[in-house]
Amino acid sequence: MMKFSDRRKKIGGLYPVFAYGSLKRGFFYHDAIADGEYIGNAKTKYPCWIMHALASDEYKNFFYPTVSYSGKYYIEGELYLVDQQTLTQLDIVEENGFAYERKEIDITHPDFKKAWMYVSILEGRITHPIATKHFVCRNRRSKSLSWQGGFL
Repeated sequence: MMKFSDRRKKIGGLYPVFAYGSLKRGFFYHDAIADGEYIGNAKTKYPCWIMHALASDEYKNFFYPTVSYSGKYYIEGELYLVDQQTLTQLDIVEENGFAYERKEIDITHPDFKKAWMYVSILEGRITHPIATKHFVCRNRRSKSLSWQGGFL
């Protein structure tokens, strides 16, 4: 059942989703969003984010990104338009309500101002400093972070 807030966020029957990590093209969970329409690159509108690498409990030497509000950076990613079925599938893949929470955020893109993004709710979970250094690319000039990783 679709929540009222989800109904408001639809654009022509589709939902904008901002992917910053394993959902991006070429990464581990991209198949979950691949049926959506790739719109282009985007980034968060405000520099209030931090990105860390967490170790997977399922796969040895596999790391995935988390973002939270406790930072001072923009996050770079990809923007997609997805249907309700794909959004529901993404909620399952991203463990919405357990590991992440789907939140509407402000983005910088010529055609879209807001999108759904999966934000970490695993505050206090141990991050992996070596993987974070290896996989999180920091662009000092633009004050932005992007995910470049997966396996060590």
